[in-house]
Amino acid sequence: MHLLIPGVAASGDSPRALPPLPNLQALLARMTPEQTIETDDGSPAEPFELALARARGLPDAPGRTPWAAYETQTFGAPCAWFSPVHLETGMNDVRLTDPADVPIPEDQSRALLDACAPLLAEDGIALRTVRPDAWLAQGAMLEGLTCWSPRRAAGRSLLPGQLLRADDPARQGKLLRLVSELQMLIYAHPVNDARERAGLAAINALWLHGAGRLAQPVTPAPGVLVARDLVSAPGNGVQVWQGLDAGPLADLLARVQQDSKKGATARLTLCGPRRARTWVAAPGASWRAVARRLLRPVPVAAALEGL
Repeated sequence: MHLLIPGVAASGDSPRALPPLPNLQALLARMTPEQTIETDDGSPAEPFELALARARGLPDAPGRTPWAAYETQTFGAPCAWFSPVHLETGMNDVRLTDPADVPIPEDQSRALLDACAPLLAEDGIALRTVRPDAWLAQGAMLEGLTCWSPRRAAGRSLLPGQLLRADDPARQGKLLRLVSELQMLIYAHPVNDARERAGLAAINALWLHGAGRLAQPVTPAPGVLVARDLVSAPGNGVQVWQGLDAGPLADLLARVQQDSKKGATARLTLCGPRRARTWVAAPGASWRAVARRLLRPVPVAAALEGL
């Protein structure tokens, strides 16, 4: 079992202000640090996204994980997600509004896709809807791209050239021009007239992300679980942590206690905006080492600080 918890710093609560979390404390006493994934401000992916890619056996270079191919089980062809979004464009930078704050109904998404598909087809990119906020694009132009994930980009000030990079400079220039043409196309679409009348933010751009190719199926890693509670309810940190401690962390602790006799391995990864730290409870640890950790456990606050 591998439990990943993203959004550790989303609540804004100081780790030292959190209430006792007995199950998390017990886990840290029984587990040892395994790895830390660290990113800087220029990384196009969050530490959580890199940790999840690694846990699932996918390429984990920042901005290069082929999420679209993996999530749709598309093999042998370069593909990517195109997401209809609201983009604030300044004189020298752009800023993506969190897509979760700009929902798009299915009929509007379909109308925009129908308008964009012919233009993309001219450059050999096929487009189909998977869900309203994500269209699957396939084509040779999507090979060798580095893209910012929407989660990482939301709210940041970015230079237009940062939005995507291609290994081939000529392809990068062509893609950036194509994205600009798509932006002009959907900005003037009747969908946005309807959104304006309803007092909704315009859908004025497409965000390209999750690009890459999978040559063959990736065997799913067993037991990978993600608890997104801190991401979905960031304003209620104390109660969310208590719920995590009583729920998935308690389940992981029970698994660690049971599996210590069965020779299985359990992992816990805590993910913040800068780092993702993984602890492991592996078979074969000596009773002396376990006893030392139980007598001198890592404080919860120390484990969370710096994430």
